[in-house]
Amino acid sequence: MTRIGTLAFSNQIRFQIEETFSRLYDRQIQVSSGKVAQRFTGISAEATRVVNLKNTMDGTDQFLRNISLVDDRLEVMESTVSQLTDIATEVRTLLVQSLNAETASSQDLNNLTGGMLTQVAGFLNKEVAGRFLFSGTATNTAPVDVTNATFVATGTGGAPSAVDTSYYQGNTTKLSVRADDNFSVTYGITADESGFEKLLRSINLASNVSVGPPSDRTTLTEALKLVNESIDEINGVVSTIGGSRAAMANVQSKHENFRLIFEEEISGIENVDVVQTMTRLSEDQNALEASFATVARINQLSLINFL
Repeated sequence: MTRIGTLAFSNQIRFQIEETFSRLYDRQIQVSSGKVAQRFTGISAEATRVVNLKNTMDGTDQFLRNISLVDDRLEVMESTVSQLTDIATEVRTLLVQSLNAETASSQDLNNLTGGMLTQVAGFLNKEVAGRFLFSGTATNTAPVDVTNATFVATGTGGAPSAVDTSYYQGNTTKLSVRADDNFSVTYGITADESGFEKLLRSINLASNVSVGPPSDRTTLTEALKLVNESIDEINGVVSTIGGSRAAMANVQSKHENFRLIFEEEISGIENVDVVQTMTRLSEDQNALEASFATVARINQLSLINFL
């Protein structure tokens, strides 16, 4: 018996079924992976744009890592310098008491301030991940050595004293970080800052001065003047560090916002709308079932059915 369907018609039906099979397979992969395609060839029209967006996002991620790393260091520096203000305030209190004639003889100023000298040195020799924070770019070198002979001599020389940074072992090159394509932040605070030098010199004088009776009021007065100045200047250093952190926080916020935009653009190109894809998958399944039913029906037809 001869069937009604022609070879051409059968081939067309077969082609449509294969096409539907292919779409169905692609839809299943899309639903399971959440991606439009598994290779760039599947999004060839947008492939270059996706690559460019990902490269830009990689650069943004590097800036964010730089900012995060430096902010961690600055946070430690800010805390450390704030603690130096506390020590300076204690020194000032001791010096004021030592200048009071009624209490001068009862003050163990030399011993107390001698311990503070070591304490300040310890703070300024602060390390994070094996890097000394206050040494400039000489991060492998402890910046403060209060046993330096020249510095020790300053304390025993009495007043008037001169600026003395002989304790400082680092360099004067301040650290900086690239936070954006055209923006770098200088964030290095070195241990030879004026406020630190004055604090160390004040304590050095106080740890060697004669409290009395009789007391070396000239040296005590100079040490008090130096520590008062150091408090103001160290507070300025804290503000400087805070300013650097604020500047980087602004840039960080910008990068994070841009990163979200990049992610959304890439997602819009690479990722599928799962609900929409499921709907199309269901449509393809229905179309495939209909195609099979049609072929089955056609295969049952012959000329005898029409005679």
